[in-house]
Amino acid sequence: MPVSTLSDEHYETLLRDVSLVVGGAVIQLINLNKKVSGNNILAQLVTEIEHEKNQQRSATLRSAIELMGLAPKG
Repeated sequence: MPVSTLSDEHYETLLRDVSLVVGGAVIQLINLNKKVSGNNILAQLVTEIEHEKNQQRSATLRSAIELMGLAPKG
């Protein structure tokens, strides 16, 4: 769903949920003694979505993957 069609409350909830899954991916990388980088965060999110059964969490992971894919490289 395009961001422009989301209510402010829905947008805030999505932003919070995406922040939590990205933060969780960072923690996973640290626990695995892997370098924390945009590419590794993205790879961790992809790994998580491949095993996710919950539709709502899958949607949040897809949003996080989209966000990470849009992040500037460097």
